[in-house]
Amino acid sequence: FDNHAIRYRTWTPDIAAFLVELAVETAAGGSLAPVLHFSGDEACTKYSMARKMAALLEVDPGIVLPDNQPDLSVPRPKDAHLECGSSFAGRSVRLTPFEAGLKQVLRPFGSV
Repeated sequence: FDNHAIRYRTWTPDIAAFLVELAVETAAGGSLAPVLHFSGDEACTKYSMARKMAALLEVDPGIVLPDNQPDLSVPRPKDAHLECGSSFAGRSVRLTPFEAGLKQVLRPFGSV
């Protein structure tokens, strides 16, 4: 698994709650910036995410192997963090931790 590019996974229900808040704001006559970013704040690689998934599924995380070489076939930034300060300012923003989101996803399958 890619252990080079740093990502900031984002929980879809958090984005949905943010969009509802924006809709309420605009319905009340508020205006929005032309560009708003939303991103989680927990840095991770695909490798670190896979290891957490393995641990939660009670699978030996040792079988998850890191790939430390960047994929050069498509140019991507090493760190894909978005600046969300102005988007989040004055708004109630929920950022669900990765492990908590995983547990919610896996719960119906009896894995966690």
